[in-house]
Amino acid sequence: MKALRRRLAKQSAEAGLSLIEVIVAMMVFALIATGIGYTMIAALNLTQDSTARQQAANLASQEIDLTRSIDNLFNLVDKTTTETINGITYTIKRTARWVSDPNVDQRCGAGGGILRYKRVNVTVAWTGMTSATPTVHADTVIDPGVRINNPDLGTVLITVSDSSGGPVAGATVTVTPATPANGATSLASQPAVTDSLGCTYALMVNPGNYDVTVTKSGYVDVTQNATPSVLVSVAKSSASSAMVTIDQGATFPVTYATNYSGPSIVPGNLDASFVSTYGTSVKPNAPSSVTMFPFPAGYQVLAGVYNDPTTPANFCKSVDPAEWPAGDTAGVDYLAGVRPAAVAAVPGGTADPAAVPMGVVTVQMPVWPRYLLAVSQSSGPSGTADPGCDVVKQYSFGLRGAAENVTIALPFGSWKLYASWSSSTPYSQLSISSLTPQTAAQLTSSGDILTLDPREVEP
Repeated sequence: MKALRRRLAKQSAEAGLSLIEVIVAMMVFALIATGIGYTMIAALNLTQDSTARQQAANLASQEIDLTRSIDNLFNLVDKTTTETINGITYTIKRTARWVSDPNVDQRCGAGGGILRYKRVNVTVAWTGMTSATPTVHADTVIDPGVRINNPDLGTVLITVSDSSGGPVAGATVTVTPATPANGATSLASQPAVTDSLGCTYALMVNPGNYDVTVTKSGYVDVTQNATPSVLVSVAKSSASSAMVTIDQGATFPVTYATNYSGPSIVPGNLDASFVSTYGTSVKPNAPSSVTMFPFPAGYQVLAGVYNDPTTPANFCKSVDPAEWPAGDTAGVDYLAGVRPAAVAAVPGGTADPAAVPMGVVTVQMPVWPRYLLAVSQSSGPSGTADPGCDVVKQYSFGLRGAAENVTIALPFGSWKLYASWSSSTPYSQLSISSLTPQTAAQLTSSGDILTLDPREVEP
């Protein structure tokens, strides 16, 4: 019995670990190993981040030193560069701003006052940064090495921006005495072209009134002017600001009488009104394509002169479909008129063709060749719903053949048509019996007036 017990005890001692004990031991080891690994990785990342931050600080300090070595502060502008060290790419961004007053820090120093110094900020970022890792910053201010202001003279600070407010570099700027000059004199030398910030400067300027004109090939301002100019008044010991907005013109194709499916003739001297949130720009001679300032909201294009730029108070409401109200006209129920959809393009781009609806009518000419002329009426006959037109226009369709049936397109509104010996002087008015409207219209026998209506018939 004792021998059996000794034998069983020996077998139990040599039985080893169970499977559960092995699994538990492995889990404990894994937890410990994971903690150690995480600690090592964190330490490595911390070391790497510290090394990268130290290198970034060195690069920022180096950029500040390079900045301070620039002789002409007008050449000190924004700059972004990259540099790769030990497999890490560093992005060095420098911003430079003229400061004309301790409380003013603007691009080109356009806040007014005397240009005092230039503030420079350098930021350095690098690949592998976490979202919580701050960039390295370095700042300095630099006083001009030579005097750029004179107590008896002034400065003109010129800022040129695009439609988004960004800088326009490479624009040519001229500063010339205005009328009246009020003491202004011609500059000994014109300002340099605008730098990468869209800035340039006229220094040591005699007090007086000056015209600041900006040009850049292919660029226009919000009034479609390729050579916009602003008036500035320069005083002693101060800076005057000239801010100009220009942008690369966009191309706007135009298609006329798109509401009529058949062929029609558009007068060669037709005006086209490009209406934007800024105002109306009128282009003559039925342009098939125009170059315009790229307003983000685009343009609504109307046939005819909607708003006369030379007389801003004059509106020709007749040419604008939106001015025609809903209602009954000559026993027909019409919906309210709707302007054509706006077309837009990015700077330098091309917009979709502007669809311009027009009134269309077929005219039977007399039995001898005549010029066909159309003269707009300031108000339509009673009951036509024509909202009226302050701008009287005359359009020509050229010399037409004897007894020719010609289909023509005109801006909406009321018209008198003439068959004339001259291409410019109305002579013999055509009766409404010789007119066949192809789009919505009313014919008034009293005065033989054709009213071209932009509205659609109510279903």
